[in-house]
Amino acid sequence: MRLKLSIIIVNWNGRVVLEECLNSVQKFPPSFPYDIFVVDNNSSDDSVHFLKNKKKEFGERLNLILNQENIGFGR
Repeated sequence: MRLKLSIIIVNWNGRVVLEECLNSVQKFPPSFPYDIFVVDNNSSDDSVHFLKNKKKEFGERLNLILNQENIGFGR
């Protein structure tokens, strides 16, 4: 059985930190299969626009969950 890593990021108006995080994954990718899941909690900054553009770079590896309200971290 081959391991697969899931990187899960919860975001709310954190576009700058989100960019740094995703750029770091691109620069230093894991040496085994991985997926990235970003859950955006209805950000009012340009996080969603940024994520949609980043999806073009990451392709199927980047999974976006775009909530219509801020449901918090624990939910």
